[in-house]
Amino acid sequence: MSPANNLELIFPQDLKMWAKAAKRKFLKAQDRIKALSASGIPANAYWDEKNNVVIISEDSIINETYE
Repeated sequence: MSPANNLELIFPQDLKMWAKAAKRKFLKAQDRIKALSASGIPANAYWDEKNNVVIISEDSIINETYE
């Protein structure tokens, strides 16, 4: 069972738009996604039930929350 099953996916092209509108947590998440991508680590950003942004890598090793 994936840890992202009950989370809402934020598409990469939308992350920048949300970053402009919704403060620092989105900018941090966007920077983290870029850094992971540059390192060859596939990851996605999700909303959790508390409206935090959660970064989860495809292998579920990286699991970071931005409040």
